[in-house]
Amino acid sequence: MKMNATEKSTPLVSILIPCYNSEGTVAEAIDSALAQTYPTVEVIVVDDGSNDDSTEILASYGDRIRWKSIPNSGACTARNEALKMAKGTLIQFLDADDLLMPEKIARQVPLLLNGDLDLVFCRGTIFGDGRPERPRKSPTESPEGKDPFVYCLHHRLSTLGPLHRRDLLDQVGGFRPGVPFAQELDLHLRLCAAGAKIEFQEDLLYSMRHLPSEARISQNARPAGALLRILLELTDELMRRPHYKMTRQRCRALASVIAQHGIYAYRNGAQSIPARAFHFARKLDPDFSVEERPWYRTAARGIGYMNMERFLAAARGVRDRVYLSN
Repeated sequence: MKMNATEKSTPLVSILIPCYNSEGTVAEAIDSALAQTYPTVEVIVVDDGSNDDSTEILASYGDRIRWKSIPNSGACTARNEALKMAKGTLIQFLDADDLLMPEKIARQVPLLLNGDLDLVFCRGTIFGDGRPERPRKSPTESPEGKDPFVYCLHHRLSTLGPLHRRDLLDQVGGFRPGVPFAQELDLHLRLCAAGAKIEFQEDLLYSMRHLPSEARISQNARPAGALLRILLELTDELMRRPHYKMTRQRCRALASVIAQHGIYAYRNGAQSIPARAFHFARKLDPDFSVEERPWYRTAARGIGYMNMERFLAAARGVRDRVYLSN
C-alpha cells in the first residue's frame, strides 16, 4: 500500500512500554510519551503480569493508549509483544520508570527520513536518586566512518536513546527472549550485524530514573561470568544465522571482548566458563588481542590464556602467603 505525502513526512511512531509492578512510575512514562511534540504517535503498553495496581493505571488512560496484559515473561517478551501490536514504521522503546523529552521523536524522525539510516541515538540524563539531574555517561563519539557492530560493541547504547526503523527490528526478531540483562547490547549488536546504519545525535532527549541500588535489576549482584554467558550465547546466534554478516573485523573485535571477559570471569572466581570463552575467541579469530600489558599478551599466546591465568593466580597466592607471614 502506497503512503500519501503526509504519511511519508510524518510516519507513525510507536512508543512501546513494558510494565511490571510499576504503579509508582508508569503514569509518568506514559505522560512523557503522550506529550511528544511530534504529531503522529501511538503509545502501547504491555503489562508483564504485574501484581500491583499497574493495570488500573493503564485502564485509566482509556483510548489514549493501547495495552494488554500477559503472564510474567520478562521485559524482552513484553517488548516483543508490544512490537507485534505496533502499527508504526518507526519504533521507540521506553521503560516504565523512564521519561522521554517532549521533542525527542520530533528531533530524531527527520534524521531517519533524510538519511540512509536505520537507527538514530542520542544522549540522556539521570534523575531520581536524590542527586541533581545530570547527563548520563553514554557514547559521545560519532560512529561515522566506523563499523557499526564494532562501535556498539565498545559503546553501549541505551534502550530508550535510539529511534528505530521497524523493518530491521522485525528482521532480527526484536529482543532475544530470556536475556536477563544487557538486553539492549544484545539487540543492538544483532541489528548492526544485520546491516543497521546508525547515527549519533548530541542532544539530551531522555531521562533515565536511577533508582536506589537495591531496587535496580542492573545493580543486583550476579555470578562471575554472567555477562560472558550472554556474549557467548549471542556469538552462537550471530554465527548460525545467515542474515548476520560477521566480517573478519567484527569477529576479531568480538573475540577480543569475549577473551577479556574470560579473564575478568576467572579473576572473579568463575572456573569453567573462562576456558570456553578463550576457545570461542580462538575460533572467531586466532589473532585476537586483549587489553592487558604487552608481556601478558606475549606469554599468553605462547602458553595459552587459561594457563596464563592459572599461573598468575598461583603467583598471587604465593605473594599473599609471603606477605601474611612477614
